[in-house]
Amino acid sequence: MGAFTRMRPLALLSAALVTTVGCSGSGEGSPESVQQVSTSIVEVAEVADESLANGDELVLEQLREAGADLESPRVIEHFLYFDDEQSLADAGLAAQDAGCETNVSAPIPEAPQWGLICLLSEQRIDIDIITEHRSLLERIASDHGGIYDGWGTAIG
Repeated sequence: MGAFTRMRPLALLSAALVTTVGCSGSGEGSPESVQQVSTSIVEVAEVADESLANGDELVLEQLREAGADLESPRVIEHFLYFDDEQSLADAGLAAQDAGCETNVSAPIPEAPQWGLICLLSEQRIDIDIITEHRSLLERIASDHGGIYDGWGTAIG
């Protein structure tokens, strides 16, 4: 079995949030500080979107550098997590309706959330495909109270 590369966007979002909100200003409770925080939240969303796209591009570049032929069809795995089994089940059905094959990982003490792995049919990989998948699966996770935690694929 080949090596595996996985993208973890939550770390990128956390870094953007700390960097942007950490600069949000002074004057606790003043209209200016509320405006600065509101502006910072918008900036975080913009930075997060840009960071995720850049992160996806970086992973694609790393795959190419590792010798992956991204024009060859390959399975792309996307990782979603939920706090309860019902949310997981509902999201799993939504993912299946969207064309995903799904696998479930039950919580364990080291990972107390329910995991949903969405496998998308073998296809070539490019930024447009990843962006489309990410958008779909982020929405499914959000609609069912979960989080989208990135994607991965085999290198070879």
